Amino acid sequence: MTRYKPLVLPLMLILLHTQLIIVPSSSAATYANHTGALPPAVVPCLPDQASALLRLKRSFSITKNSSSTFRSWKAGTDCCHWEGIHCRNGDGRVTSLDLGGRRLESGGLDPAIFHLTSLNHLNLACNSFNGSQLPQTGFERLTMLTYLNLSSSDFVGQVPTASISRLTNLVSLDLSTRFEVEEFTQGHAVLSFDSVESSVQRANFETLIANHKKLRELYLGAVDLSDNGMTWCDALSSSTPNLRVLSLPNCGLSGPICGSFSAMHSLAVIDLRFNDLSGPIPNFATFSSLRVLQLGHNFLQGQVSPLIFQHKKLVTVDLYNNLELSGSLPNFSVASNLENIFVSETSFYGEIPSSIGNLKYLKNLGVGASQFSGELPSSIGWLKSLNSLEISGTTIVGTIPSWITNLTSLTILQFSRCGLTGSIPSFLGKLPQHISNFTNLSTLFLNSNNLVVNSSSTHIPKLQILALSGCNITKFPDFLRSQDELLWLDLSKNQIHGAIPSWAWESWNDSGVASLILAHNKFTSVGSNPFIPLQIDWLDLSNNMFEGTIPIPQGSARLLDYSNNMFSSIPFNFTAHLSHVTLFNAPGNNFSGEIPPSFCTATELQYLDLSNNNFSGSIPSCLIENVNGIQILNLNANQLDGEIPDTIKEGCSFHALYFSGNRIEG
Repeated sequence: MTRYKPLVLPLMLILLHTQLIIVPSSSAATYANHTGALPPAVVPCLPDQASALLRLKRSFSITKNSSSTFRSWKAGTDCCHWEGIHCRNGDGRVTSLDLGGRRLESGGLDPAIFHLTSLNHLNLACNSFNGSQLPQTGFERLTMLTYLNLSSSDFVGQVPTASISRLTNLVSLDLSTRFEVEEFTQGHAVLSFDSVESSVQRANFETLIANHKKLRELYLGAVDLSDNGMTWCDALSSSTPNLRVLSLPNCGLSGPICGSFSAMHSLAVIDLRFNDLSGPIPNFATFSSLRVLQLGHNFLQGQVSPLIFQHKKLVTVDLYNNLELSGSLPNFSVASNLENIFVSETSFYGEIPSSIGNLKYLKNLGVGASQFSGELPSSIGWLKSLNSLEISGTTIVGTIPSWITNLTSLTILQFSRCGLTGSIPSFLGKLPQHISNFTNLSTLFLNSNNLVVNSSSTHIPKLQILALSGCNITKFPDFLRSQDELLWLDLSKNQIHGAIPSWAWESWNDSGVASLILAHNKFTSVGSNPFIPLQIDWLDLSNNMFEGTIPIPQGSARLLDYSNNMFSSIPFNFTAHLSHVTLFNAPGNNFSGEIPPSFCTATELQYLDLSNNNFSGSIPSCLIENVNGIQILNLNANQLDGEIPDTIKEGCSFHALYFSGNRIEG
């Protein structure tokens, strides 16, 4: 599943959000002899149990992983001693089947598993069932289950809610799918992608949890609950009053967090990120067991009690990207256990207290809220365990503070939109006082400041992510020669002119830059032949002065933006290199002649914009027939002629089709 969420706000960096999966260890049942009686005799695995397991084994493809996993699964041997299997002493029936994380492959879940009716622990997480449907019936036979984990196993379609709802002994239920979120700053617009390992599963939430009074852990990350409206919250509080872990990120939840939610005081983990929640939040400071609170990327509003940051057990407070959520940071105690604070892209205000230096366990700090005032406390430099620091939108007078040199554990550093001045290389190049001392640093964001980049500095550590957008750079930085591990580079909104140096493509060839953003500069040449010797996922060359043939990266590019340049031609059969491109944006160039029909062979293309060019002739029939499923096609303001094709008259499959400003009749 891929969801697209356009956001109108500046963001700090690429954030990785991975669904938390807690897998309790399983062990064979033990017998405690308190009466002096002899323990029951150990009964070997019953034949029907072994038969069901061997059938299950045959349903998996023969791979290196399955060969090692099932090495002990041999007919004629006691299945209670097979890897991943535990039995109940005394009757030879299987009580635990744990194949989690084995990377097994199968065309579907074999119904043989439902013959193991004594199971109380079933873990099939992190295997691949290749986009098959979960059986809608069968789970109801496993009435003794207390632990069920089917997470990240590449199932699609409907969750078997009716069947799973009858498992009234469940203590832990995990149907989540791991997902990653990549967020890229592009001016004030952000394009966000959720990469989910399988197609979304839909579930009737109220039915699913209706009978689970014993449930303590619920993980449904990336399961589509959007059809449940605002009923999810009341259903949760009435059906699972003793829940300790609630993990529902990226589920399409909407509406407010209901008042009855405040009664769920057993909660230790709350993860509701990446939903469409609105309204105020409960007073979570009264949840005495709470350790993790993650509400980022929603539309929540109102005031946040500062007491939440003084909670004795809290480790994580994530309120990131709730623009209408406000509050202030309190004085922090040395007894605090906080490890993660994210209040960037909110309306938090006031001063950042100097007592923030008391948070000796703090690993990640995001205070990029524009309404923070006053000076940054130098006590941030005391946070020796800090891995990531984001300070954006807050005015800082002068250069980057000297106390930053104490944070030698940093892997991510962002000072964006802070009004910083001074020379980057004189700061970066002084060994060992400054940034060269950050041997772990992999991500550096210095966007939208008044810094001056001296391109000769060679003392910057090896970075994977570097953003220098809007830093008044006039020449392609020479220090990038040594940056051969870059995966993401943003040099947009500068004044760089001339050609991209040829050494750039050579230096980055081994690392394979995944994203290259050079928009809004004065480049005139790519400095390479039309087929760039790099695998680039996102290439943005928009709003420059490039001429000639558009460059095409090797491999599986997804996003290509050539808009507002002076490109005049497209390589022949170029889509042979674009098997996975979803967006091809090239308006405002000097293309002429007929539209290349090879666009039709880009089978994953969803957005094609060739407007404001000089294309002539008729629209290729393969485009109008939409053989590759394009959603948006923009051909405005060209010199196309002919009649409106019958396909359009009869109604076509485009979400949007534009061809005004041409000479098309009918």
